[in-house]
Amino acid sequence: MCKKTYLLVVSMLIAGLLTACSGSPTKDSGQAQDNTKKEANASNNALKDEKNNENLMEQDFKVPYTDAINIFKDKYKDADIVDLSLERDLNKFVYTVEGVDDNNEYKMKIDANTKDVLEDKTEKLDSEDLNGVARKEKLD
Repeated sequence: MCKKTYLLVVSMLIAGLLTACSGSPTKDSGQAQDNTKKEANASNNALKDEKNNENLMEQDFKVPYTDAINIFKDKYKDADIVDLSLERDLNKFVYTVEGVDDNNEYKMKIDANTKDVLEDKTEKLDSEDLNGVARKEKLD
């Protein structure tokens, strides 16, 4: 009876070891596959962004960026511009002009073909950006 119990225990241990050493994928290999997919997606997005930038360079806009700056400065005379970008937004090309003064931050979106102001937002600056701290990031 002892021999049978011993053989049964040894058989179960061997079966357990074989199961533990099987070549099934682990979480680490799954994470590696996920990382590879994420890297491929990031690469594809970078290529799309590059193509979009090329398309922007080929476009002829009725409103030059200097007009977008002037529209912003006419409304917010004391603000310093900290960011200016041109993007496609809902099948329109839009200038986004962002600026700050000592107490507020401003964001204005202007249609690059019609000069229409599509968005105009004002927000109070966070306490760490008050009193000219945010103005240090202004564009020259």
